[in-house]
Amino acid sequence: MRRVLLSAVAVAAALLGTPVFAADMAMKAAPLAAPAYTDWSGFYVGGNVGAVGEHASGTSNFVDTAFAPASPFFANPQSNSLSPWGVIGGVQVGYNWQISPRFVLGVEGDFDWTSSSYSFCRQTDIRFTGCLDAPPNIDGVASVSGGTDWIATARGRAGVTFNQFLLYATGGAAWGAVKSTESLTCLTDGCGATSTLRLAASSSNTQIKSGWTAGVGLEGMIWRNWSVKGEWLYVDLGNATDTLVTTGNRGGTESVVWSRSEHYNIFRVGLNYHFGGPAAAHY
Repeated sequence: MRRVLLSAVAVAAALLGTPVFAADMAMKAAPLAAPAYTDWSGFYVGGNVGAVGEHASGTSNFVDTAFAPASPFFANPQSNSLSPWGVIGGVQVGYNWQISPRFVLGVEGDFDWTSSSYSFCRQTDIRFTGCLDAPPNIDGVASVSGGTDWIATARGRAGVTFNQFLLYATGGAAWGAVKSTESLTCLTDGCGATSTLRLAASSSNTQIKSGWTAGVGLEGMIWRNWSVKGEWLYVDLGNATDTLVTTGNRGGTESVVWSRSEHYNIFRVGLNYHFGGPAAAHY
């Protein structure tokens, strides 16, 4: 009986162990698949939307040439710093080169419309404060409003890939339509310290400014030809100056001058379509 039990155990062990051992050997013998990567090469187009923070910082001034330049009433400079936020959105087009499984180079251009705007007012007579053309400030008010209609960039991109994601840095040239309106409201007793010439005047101007941009982003393939991205850009469009000149007292002129630097922080998300689709490749 003992020999029969031992023989049965041995047969059962052999029957149960052989498939497991065979499967284990097959797994060890099978070659491991090489990890795949996304080929980012080719053209793409897309759209984006986000938020833009404009920083307009500089000096507004009221100048009355009826006074000598040495007079305290000749000029009335005042520092102003505005930081409005608005919506930004537009389109982009680009091309990528997959120079190695881990590195991508590219170029991209975009055009975005913006809703960034600001406004402020100030006195024309250094002896008064406030923004009323009425007592106690009876010497007029200067008002300034401004903003940006659109921003466009042309940039290079360089990034590293991991799985289906592309982490990149970007930089290049930038352009923008910077607008401004200056106005004078002096209907009570004229503008400035001594003028009695009552007037109301305004002037609007839009300048196409150029500068530079730099930023970082993360883009990921989500399905076949489609990718999504998140991006931050810093844009510097340099300095802008706008001037309103009107007739002044005693044969002189009265002017409102708004001179400032224009900087932007852009935070946006985008959706891109890649022509031809990302190819699955291997190391």
